[in-house]
Amino acid sequence: MLASLSIQGLALVDQIELSFDPALNVLTGETGAGKSLILGSIGLLLGERLDPDWLRAGEARGFVEGILDLKSRPDLVESLHALDVETEEGRVILRREIASDGKSRALVNGRTVLLGQLRAVGDLLVDLHGQHEHQQLLRAESQADFYDGWAGLLEERRSLDRERTALLEESRALRADLAAADQRRAEWERIREDLAELSKAALKPGEEEALKAERERLRGRERLLQALGEARHALAAEEGGAEGHVRRAARTLRGLASAAPDHEPLASLAEALLDSLGDVAGRIEDAEAHAVEEPFSPDEIEDRLDWIHRLKRKHRVDFEALLDLRESLEAQAKALDPE
Repeated sequence: MLASLSIQGLALVDQIELSFDPALNVLTGETGAGKSLILGSIGLLLGERLDPDWLRAGEARGFVEGILDLKSRPDLVESLHALDVETEEGRVILRREIASDGKSRALVNGRTVLLGQLRAVGDLLVDLHGQHEHQQLLRAESQADFYDGWAGLLEERRSLDRERTALLEESRALRADLAAADQRRAEWERIREDLAELSKAALKPGEEEALKAERERLRGRERLLQALGEARHALAAEEGGAEGHVRRAARTLRGLASAAPDHEPLASLAEALLDSLGDVAGRIEDAEAHAVEEPFSPDEIEDRLDWIHRLKRKHRVDFEALLDLRESLEAQAKALDPE
């Protein structure tokens, strides 16, 4: 199959041109004659690593090129088609180049290819046996090629491979569709949960600001109750309250008026003052009772505002957008409804 080998500017070689017969070819020579160089050059054609030291000293560029004759191996020609390689008159030309700057190129039939592509072509065409070299016969996939080629089943196997590839692709597509369906159902269920939560919240336009205003008012109410309580205590305290002092003063003046009628006006004035203080105390109690009668407690308002805050943070919107979110979620749920 290897018809010729050309080496130029590599290692110690200026230029070598080798031609091979279709039958067995044997390279002989004493140690250092260049047998390893020839085998190493063939390895480069198969995609092995190309060290910059391969370039001959003083050379700007070096290369190794091999021409392989495949006229008697139509099975390999067909296998090359799968690698996007076309033969030219039944031949394939492999070439490896290296420049003085260390850069290298791999070519197949004059077309630059990636090193992996060259290696794939080389693995298919050449079985290099030698110490520390790869051996194609040890590869399970190569053994299958040899067996099927010998039995004339390569085309049937390739047809089966194509059907298997198509089946695997259909299986992957089915799994992707099922995963997408699961994802849509999960999204639908999440949206339904969000809708249920928003329905339970029953938000109203302007509610958040109204709750904040009510919270401030209730905070003021607490200060009001404290002041009313202090005033009531100042009036009604048994020992030191104003009402108690005025009652004692009125009692004393009434006794004085009994003995000295000229002081009757003072006693009457003190008694009127006592009545006024009682009226003030009653009004304070009424004000306290009215302040206590509230539709919502401060804790209820704080809980409601906290719920609204959690909903806004969850959906990353302000309160006004939260009011419109329900309609949007209903449309999404309808579009994702699995039934």
